[in-house]
Amino acid sequence: MHDAFMSSAHAHGQPVRRRRRRRISGLAMAGAIGVTAALATVPLLHPLPTFGKAPPDTALIPLPAPSAPCAAGPAQREVETYIAAHPGYGHVTTDGVQSPEDCTAIRTLQERFDVRNPSGSADALTGALISRLNSAPVGSCDTNGPAVNICVDLTTQTMWAVRDSEVVLGPTIIRSGKAGEETPTGDFTIHEKKRHTVSTITGTPMEYWQHMQDGYGFHQAWSYLHDPNVSGSLGCVNMTRKDSADLFSLTDPGTSVHIFGRKPGT
Repeated sequence: MHDAFMSSAHAHGQPVRRRRRRRISGLAMAGAIGVTAALATVPLLHPLPTFGKAPPDTALIPLPAPSAPCAAGPAQREVETYIAAHPGYGHVTTDGVQSPEDCTAIRTLQERFDVRNPSGSADALTGALISRLNSAPVGSCDTNGPAVNICVDLTTQTMWAVRDSEVVLGPTIIRSGKAGEETPTGDFTIHEKKRHTVSTITGTPMEYWQHMQDGYGFHQAWSYLHDPNVSGSLGCVNMTRKDSADLFSLTDPGTSVHIFGRKPGT
């Protein structure tokens, strides 16, 4: 396969040609969660990681405490509960009441998932994000063995990576294809990796490109993942910069990819 084809696959999920869809037998679709996560372009908030083993999601440095307390949000208790189970974001009290410590931890979580203008308030967007993460059916894609396996659930719009039955990346958020340009389902392998390439069709940069099937692959989203006006990609799996870089550091040509479920509205 020529580089011109691979590099022109798409800049923001644009496929080269239509494909035959496949589904994984034996994997139950996760139930629709009813979360319409806001999915847009934001200045990148995270520096590139050092390549090697992807750092755990909780290996984060909490942000400095805000100068003034931030307001509680409608998803206060849900977000507090999630952070309490992932203490690397900071300390929270799971009481549904905002505090300066809660605010700092929530801002750290919002930074982690590239929420624009992180306020520390457990707003509706942050609540929808947590609902997606909590709904990721991690146990439905557990593969044995030392090799890394990438799992993508289109229903919850999440992905994670497993090695030796242990989750080594994620779950985290993704954006898959919109209606009419759905991301293919099935079992695939990573065929090509490019840290940086440019589409010869649109001229748009594609960072952390990893091709898997018929011009579809993983790459950093060029637009803001939480933009409510963006219904999806043109077929690729879009990710935040941090997640794209972390996944890129974990995989090799031949790494297995398992995509299942169905994106709500497609």
